[in-house]
Amino acid sequence: MLLLNLKAKLIALGAALLAALAFVLRFQQVKGQRDRARLRADKADQTVKLAKKVREREVQEREQVVSRRAEAKKEIESEGTSSELSDPNSDWV
Repeated sequence: MLLLNLKAKLIALGAALLAALAFVLRFQQVKGQRDRARLRADKADQTVKLAKKVREREVQEREQVVSRRAEAKKEIESEGTSSELSDPNSDWV
């Protein structure tokens, strides 16, 4: 009788340890999934930010080209020639 009681307690203890082990493994698995999801979200945020910066830079470059073109046009209309045509290497000195 005492032996059966001890055997039942050992079986219950083993089952409890297996359940605890299964819980810890599942917890680690969920934690890994959460970390991977967080990394994917961070990467997506970085991609969006980079795309936004690239678009802003393209807009700035377009505005710069338009303003340079307008300045050159005004200069040609007022002087009949452009300083870039008369001294093309002035920016490099």
